[in-house]
Amino acid sequence: MEETQVFVEKADRLAGITTATLMGLGILQIILGETVSKSVALTANGIDCIGDGFVSAVVWVGLKFFRKPADEKFHYGYYKMENLASIAAASVMMILAGYIVFRSYNQYVNPHPVSFPLLGAIVAFIAAVIAIGLGVYKYKKGSKSKMSSVKLEAFNTIKDGTASGLAVVALIFDIYGYY
Repeated sequence: MEETQVFVEKADRLAGITTATLMGLGILQIILGETVSKSVALTANGIDCIGDGFVSAVVWVGLKFFRKPADEKFHYGYYKMENLASIAAASVMMILAGYIVFRSYNQYVNPHPVSFPLLGAIVAFIAAVIAIGLGVYKYKKGSKSKMSSVKLEAFNTIKDGTASGLAVVALIFDIYGYY
């Protein structure tokens, strides 16, 4: 039990760091994508980062409840909050995916060139490296635990890094005139 408590404290701290990092990267990408480069790929990647930051925040809250001891209201403890956190995280990911599809369709119907694709590619590349690094680190640290929300968050962060990598590819194609 003590080993689980130590892991939860470390996972809790890591979820907080991930939340702040992904939210910051997402906001930066949305601002650059909407104002400077006019890139749907960069904007969508920023939305995805913010969504993943929200997922990390949900897991973070779930871990806070996980640490609460059993009481009169919940005789077996609050560990089921982890399952609710996982459901909430999955729901948010689906909603954000729908919005990104909507934005992408609008760009497909009314295409316009990207203003500064190299700048967008650099920002997306930095986001990819950070997200993949965080995700792999979380996966290695969390692989010994049986906490589904921590595993979900690790895969979600790796997925975010992969999506950022695809945004880099799209922006590089744009540099060569494929938009």
